[in-house]
Amino acid sequence: MIKKILHSTIAKLIIGFVVIFAACWIPQVWLKDMLKANQVIPIVRHILIPTITVILILLSYITLYRYYEKRKITELATCHIGKYLIIGLIIGFVLPSLMIGVAYLRGEYTVLSISSLTDTFLRNITISILYGIGIAVFEEVLFRGVVFRLMEEKLGSYIALAISCVIFGFIHLANGSDSLLPGITISIISILITAAYMYTRNLWFPIAIHFAWNFTEGDIFGTAVSGNVAKTSIIVSKLEGSQWFTGGAWGIEATVQALIFGLIAGSILLILCRKKGQIVKPYWKNTL
Repeated sequence: MIKKILHSTIAKLIIGFVVIFAACWIPQVWLKDMLKANQVIPIVRHILIPTITVILILLSYITLYRYYEKRKITELATCHIGKYLIIGLIIGFVLPSLMIGVAYLRGEYTVLSISSLTDTFLRNITISILYGIGIAVFEEVLFRGVVFRLMEEKLGSYIALAISCVIFGFIHLANGSDSLLPGITISIISILITAAYMYTRNLWFPIAIHFAWNFTEGDIFGTAVSGNVAKTSIIVSKLEGSQWFTGGAWGIEATVQALIFGLIAGSILLILCRKKGQIVKPYWKNTL
């Protein structure tokens, strides 16, 4: 009875959540305090913390499900990793660029200046890249590797896609918003990222899209990312105008163009998933 409960989908979800959150929390809190107490210089702290976070999350996920589910962790296989990373980075750059482009053509996105390549700028952008990779790895391992993957086994691709995307979208509202629009648009964008996992059955592809998406919005174009203002960016900019096309304080993700481009890209990938036979049926259809 206990063994059956431990191997249920709910148990796997809860245990996966706890393990991945712990793997992220330990470096972010315990290691951070330890490095400060030992007077480690800030630049070293900012390199060590996100790097160790990524390593710990990946090792925790691989170890947990290798022994828990007694299988090879193929979703983190390095076969074709170069292709997945390159294509993912391109998608993650192009779509936010199109969103910014719409605001620019409407006169609502203004370039104020281009940052100088000083030592301080290069150091800050490097730190931003490391933390950006950490965020992408954490959220993709958690939401695609744990939540979507486990729900898909029982509920099938489409139901798992809908539930996991809504959770992913609306949990971002914790960043602060007086509107549901950011939750809706990020849920739609999440369809694209989840479909990227479905198509390849590999987490490196959505990780690359997620990282490049955030980096493009914040560190390249200088706009807010999910309500978080970019501290360092290649382009110093101003985004003002209709909230429908600028996203207001939330950023370009909470816009009409984000909704449209995200839906189009996600739909294309879902069609490719169907053609490739990557759609999983709910368990009750497999028992008929």
